[in-house]
Formats: sequence, structure tokens, C-alpha cells
Amino acid sequence: MQTLEGIKKRIQSIGVIKKMTHAMLLVASVKFKKQTKLFKQISDYCHDYYDIFNSLIKSYGRDYPILDTQKQKDLPDLYIIVTSNLGLCGSYNGNICKLVTQNLKSNDKMVIFGKKGFLFFKNRNMLEQIIENFDYDKDQNLYFNLMALAYFINQKYLNYQFKKVYLVYTKFISSIKFVPTIQQILPISYSQFADKQTKTPPQIIEPNIKKVIEKTMIAYITNLLYGGVSESILCQYASQKNVMDGASKNASELIDQLKLTFNRLRQETITQEINEIIAGTNSNR
Repeated sequence: MQTLEGIKKRIQSIGVIKKMTHAMLLVASVKFKKQTKLFKQISDYCHDYYDIFNSLIKSYGRDYPILDTQKQKDLPDLYIIVTSNLGLCGSYNGNICKLVTQNLKSNDKMVIFGKKGFLFFKNRNMLEQIIENFDYDKDQNLYFNLMALAYFINQKYLNYQFKKVYLVYTKFISSIKFVPTIQQILPISYSQFADKQTKTPPQIIEPNIKKVIEKTMIAYITNLLYGGVSESILCQYASQKNVMDGASKNASELIDQLKLTFNRLRQETITQEINEIIAGTNSNR
């Protein structure tokens, strides 16, 4: 049976939780706003770079070894998976990990960003498939580490270590909608460039276009990774903001319900006491 003191304690404890979720909402909102601005800058840069790379590929043709390369069927695939270091962001991590497990084969390998993804696959005894784990929240040299990863991916692919390379990240649609997405990084399909319009006019390239593509390939893969990681971080903050906003609203609603229950129970208690007083008075007459 509920008591006035018990309800009062519940209201106080939920009030403390509400203050915490509201504070976390404010922090997530600030991070989301900052990341939105950063992602806009990164997105503009990446699109301009893709346009230049598009022009190079169309100029060179189909013969570059990383385009439409035919691989042996038994080679593993590599999945680069972007998750978060912290929780409290709803289904953000669960959706990414679920998408990976639906596509991952037993001989495939993984590179994981974030502790949550690492723990997910570790708890499922899949450590042997993880070749690298990045704690990118504490990483002050993210772009340069991604460049090193891009070089590793490129070399391993050209040496027939992987059949395909995928980036698994969360695509930002709006502040309330984001979709887990698998994007193929390698092999690069010539058709994906040949059919696109480019703003970059034909150029005279020195020393030759093959050398330029070889040098720009690492930057191209790095920008794909950097854009995907940045977009995933934006989705993470948006998800945290939405979850904390929902938790704060739920706490407010629960407090209002408990206050109604408290007032009703207090009124019943007062009424009962009045009735007892009246009954005692009548019995003494």
C-alpha cells in the first residue's frame, strides 16, 4: 500500500533523475549544434574532393587496378564499423551492430570505432575477427589515423587480402531520423563515376594521371571514412538529445501523476481523520 512518505520520496528521487537527464540534454544539444556545423564543413569539403576524384577516374578509364577488380571468392570482406564510446543514445549502437551481424560472414574481419561496438562483438566471442579498435572520442588526430587506416586498407586490398571493404555508419536524415547504412569503399565501381556529372573541367595532369590517382586514392578513402565517422557522431549526439528529452518529459509526467496520487491520498487521510473526530464526538454525547 502506498504511503504519503513513500510517494514523497519517489517524487524527490525522480526529480533528481529529471535534473540529470535535463543536464545531459543540454550537453547533448550543445554537442549536436557544434557537430552539425563541423559536419557541414566536412561534407562540403568531401563533396568537392569527390568531384575532383570523379573527374580523374573518368579521364583515366577502366584500367586502374582498384576499379571493378575481380577477386577470388574465398577472400574475406572487411567491415569498418562506427559505434559510440558511451551509451544513453537509444538504439543507435544496437541498429548498427544488428546490421553488421546480418551481413558478416565467419571469415570476415572488422575495424571498430567506439567501445560499444567492441563490447558487443566481444560478448559474442568474435574477438578474432576484430583487427583494430579505435577510441575516437579521445583521439586528437582522427583524420591522420584515418589516413593511416586508408593506406592499410588500400595496400591489403591490392595485395588480395580482402575481397571487399565496407563502411558501416549511421546516415543523418534529420534530427529525429537516422539510418544505419553500409557503404562499399572498395572495389570502386567505374560506373559510379562515369554516370555522374562533374563541375571540374578536363585538366592537363602531370606527371601522368595514373600517378595522380595513386596519390589521391588514399585521400579519397580517408575522406570517405572521415565523412562517415563525422556523420555517425552527429547522429549519436542527435540520438542522445532525443533520448534525454524523452526521459525528461517522462520524468515530468511521472512526477505529475505521483503528485496527483499524493494529493488524493492526503485528502483521503484528512477526510478519514475528520470522520474519526466526528464519530468520536458523537459517541461522547
